Amino acid sequence: MLGRARRRHLRLPCCALICGALYRLEAGSLAASRAMASLGLSARADASVQGQGLSAGSSKVARRGLAMAPERAAGRAQDTAHVLSIATEYRQEAVILQRSAKRLGYKFQFCGLREKWIGWGTKLVQYRRALKRGLTQGSIAPTDPVLLIDGWDCAIVGPAEEFIDKMARPPYAGGHQPWFAGERICGPDFFKAERIDAVNGDPGTPWKYPNAGCMAGRAEQALGLIEDLLAGSGDGTQPFPEDGNDQGRLHEHLLELGERGDQLPYFVDSACGIFQCLYEAEPQWQMEQPEGSLLPRLRNSLTAETPVVLHGN
Repeated sequence: MLGRARRRHLRLPCCALICGALYRLEAGSLAASRAMASLGLSARADASVQGQGLSAGSSKVARRGLAMAPERAAGRAQDTAHVLSIATEYRQEAVILQRSAKRLGYKFQFCGLREKWIGWGTKLVQYRRALKRGLTQGSIAPTDPVLLIDGWDCAIVGPAEEFIDKMARPPYAGGHQPWFAGERICGPDFFKAERIDAVNGDPGTPWKYPNAGCMAGRAEQALGLIEDLLAGSGDGTQPFPEDGNDQGRLHEHLLELGERGDQLPYFVDSACGIFQCLYEAEPQWQMEQPEGSLLPRLRNSLTAETPVVLHGN
């Protein structure tokens, strides 16, 4: 029987706690630099980007990231950026995430607060409920960009206007599918890795497997995907159980459609332009303090992107 591969965490017990500590500090302060240095992240404002070994497609992503950094064109003026976060308990991490999101210009709401957690499917049920309510009541427009993120291990570090702008540009504006965070390990079923590789192709970065903890997209598209996931596999006669594994279902749905040649139901943010998963043996990023930024930012050393959300998984 194969054992689960052992992976080392960074000294990062909860990136939401770090975000909460840093967003109160003045930009460029010595305290901020010391806080990040204590986590093993080098504070180099002029960090160079290492692009060796990238495929041609990823090199283009890196150049785009560098070119966009100084100035970003405004997204669609009518867009409002929303954060929907699953948290059944009002813990410290959730409070920090909420305050950070509001300070950075997002409309924020918890999903499932003080309701029973049955299993990972609860997340999908609560997101569906919140999106349906928001779209029906008009508090969320169908084309509004939304972030659906875990409430206890995520940190929002990029402002709402940056997220809106990224969602209005390629590659995120190139289709109707939502985007999920990418990670380098294929779990919970490692044996699906080769099949996912065959469906998605080689993105030129190691963050190529979907992580269910972070999703971005347009509100109506996100709801449509969640409905499909909850409908269950095959003919949909057996709905996805609320105590099921949401990430396993996510991978299964990708393979169901991809292997029969249908349009893929979602994309993976392998360039880490919106999401950066931090489950790494060694840091894959450099820390910067952009001029005028409320928070220090991580720049991916491979793609040159500065993610909007950090995920401690």
